[in-house]
Amino acid sequence: SNLTVQAASLQHSGRIECVFNNSLGGSQTASSMLLVVDSPVIRSISNSSKVQAGVDVALQCVVAGSPRPNVTWTRSSGPTVALSSSDSSITLSHGMIVVTSTLLVSNAGISDTGVYTCQSSNGYSNRTAQIEADSRSSTSMRFVVKETVDLTVYSRPVIVSSSGTTRVARGSSTTLQCSVASSPLPTVDWVKGPRHTAFSTLPGQVVSTSRATSLPDGRLQVTSSLQLAAVSAQVSFWCVGSIGFSNTTDATSSPRDLRVEHLFNLTIY
Repeated sequence: SNLTVQAASLQHSGRIECVFNNSLGGSQTASSMLLVVDSPVIRSISNSSKVQAGVDVALQCVVAGSPRPNVTWTRSSGPTVALSSSDSSITLSHGMIVVTSTLLVSNAGISDTGVYTCQSSNGYSNRTAQIEADSRSSTSMRFVVKETVDLTVYSRPVIVSSSGTTRVARGSSTTLQCSVASSPLPTVDWVKGPRHTAFSTLPGQVVSTSRATSLPDGRLQVTSSLQLAAVSAQVSFWCVGSIGFSNTTDATSSPRDLRVEHLFNLTIY
């Protein structure tokens, strides 16, 4: 006897029994398990974010499928290894299982910056339609779906050092210097005057910036020098360090976290 299940759906999954009866009142039962497979679908994943070093970051991926989809997290930077996550699941009325996988990055550091991939498989299929030879059957298929999220962990710019003679003889020259460290690479600008008037280089004034150097903690340091010739009046200059993005998803951050300033007041004698 043959049983044909047309347009099989998840509700058809379960044990199917075939009962044989004869005219003498005897019966015999045989059963078989029917498993209807549905490919996993990533319903949602956390938005890409920029956060300040030291905070905890939770990346979340919600996957639905049948049977229960397996979820793994990997990071593109460095060796590709599975990351530890916590999962919870619920079963919907129509048999679909929804898994919420949370990857917690505690006390995020600069080294945690990278592209994180949420990958899900139910062990039966492959979205990319790759068919692998199987020693036990002619072909086998695996469904695999994946989504990525970018995480940028930044370190706010800080003035590492500053130097320069700020009390100069009238008509003499001096050099002001400041070093700024941050991640990503900081930009260093010089601004003239107490009101932060945009500074443009004038004759006798030279700005030079060193190549970036890497610090042991992963930050990048840049040193900028302002050379002044024939100083004739009292004047102020600001060394301003900043990093190159202005929007973050870290509620604890502010524009102040992305900028640092150091004031040089030159006096004449």
